[in-house]
Amino acid sequence: MRNLRQVIKDYLPEGFTESNKTAFYQYLQPMKLICGKKIMLLLSLILSGVIQLNAQILRPIGTNLSGIQDWSSEYVFVDVFNQCREWIPHEYGSGAPWSSGVSVPLGPEGYPLEIPYNNGVDPPQAIRTLMFFGSLQDRYPTGNYRLIASGTGQISLRFAATGTFSCPVDTTVWVESSLGGFALEIDTSLATDPVRDIHFIMPGFENTYSTNPYHPDLLNFIEDFQVIRFMDWMETNGSPNTTWPDRNTPDYYTQTLDNGVAYEHIVNLCNLTQKHPWICIPHKADDMYISELAKLFRDSLDPGLKIYVEYSNEVWNGSFDQSDYADSMGNVLGYAGNPWEQGWQYYAKRSADVMQIFETEFSDTNRLVKVISSQAANSWVTNYIIEKFEDSIYNPTQVQADAIAIAPYFGGSVANDIGDAGLINSVSVDDILDSMELALTDAYAWMDASKTVADTHNLELIAYEGGQHLVANATYY
Repeated sequence: MRNLRQVIKDYLPEGFTESNKTAFYQYLQPMKLICGKKIMLLLSLILSGVIQLNAQILRPIGTNLSGIQDWSSEYVFVDVFNQCREWIPHEYGSGAPWSSGVSVPLGPEGYPLEIPYNNGVDPPQAIRTLMFFGSLQDRYPTGNYRLIASGTGQISLRFAATGTFSCPVDTTVWVESSLGGFALEIDTSLATDPVRDIHFIMPGFENTYSTNPYHPDLLNFIEDFQVIRFMDWMETNGSPNTTWPDRNTPDYYTQTLDNGVAYEHIVNLCNLTQKHPWICIPHKADDMYISELAKLFRDSLDPGLKIYVEYSNEVWNGSFDQSDYADSMGNVLGYAGNPWEQGWQYYAKRSADVMQIFETEFSDTNRLVKVISSQAANSWVTNYIIEKFEDSIYNPTQVQADAIAIAPYFGGSVANDIGDAGLINSVSVDDILDSMELALTDAYAWMDASKTVADTHNLELIAYEGGQHLVANATYY
């Protein structure tokens, strides 16, 4: 058997320098693992996220991006205010409860029209938002941030950043990340010239944020991939979007709302990085919404890039709102069978609608990759959906799909099995890897069965998600 150092040098891709490989070896050496399938599996697990090395790996694959949240340590924008939390209304003045729940009128870009706001019923209201809240102490940059705001009024900062500022303002503010996150309050805002256009820019990007809005960490991460799936950026699961005005816009004060990130950001990021976008159409979106979305990508995305188009996400999965919606719509349309079968039929029908609308708007349909997704562990469901999709009852224009997409995770029961057996404090790395290796057998079988369905219907087989799922869904402490 070859030694561990040689396996690492042979296995790691060209993007890793010799110093990286040595560091990787030093990390693994204390585990005293032998070569063979176990070390290959361990390398796979570690490369998927256990540690990070300063090297780019050329992967002929795509990735999903996490949703944009104020409490996330994943930096998307160098202007932190783009990732702030939705406004929190509260009674005007000190000593009031954290949130009042009163609806404060907002302008077209999401800024309050007047503060204090008085509706004649509740006490006068002010408003605040949060940035870097959560367990993020020392996990974002400490330093001088640039604060910019237009309009007439007063804003103040609390917690990790402090100060009171008259608007308009353009100044620097010290932020101490060891203190956690910080709050920005609009204390007063003049109705005839409301406070607006707020920016809070990370150190080092004070003069480039408008032309280079995306954080280098994000750009560095996605450099490894060819396709970026924006399911979570678009807040696809349970999306409230129905008509085109429901969408977010790039000038709105935050990109963290439940209507998802502005599509223009997806286009701009993909144009900048030359990555193919994979978009998920909101399950309630009407035909006009879908048509306008298709036009936006047609006219704005680099014509050399393809667009992966999928109707919603995991509509077969009963834990999501879109599954219940499809079941109910299938029933409304009079489809036969159990509620879930009605939902699968509606998914086939609406997928065909989406694909036909995109083809109508695109003169060059080669730019499109039209995707139907299904459950990795149940190829019977996949075949059922595809057969309905090919039926003229559900697909009267006979638009063609390009690919079936599945999510072949593996090892989903391993952590629970360890916990149920009472082995949390005694299980070894070898034991875990043995269990994960056995779990791959199921994943391979799912992929083989799905490939058979794809081949039968002359479709490609791709993955929309996948990888190790070594996480427990119960508490063992």
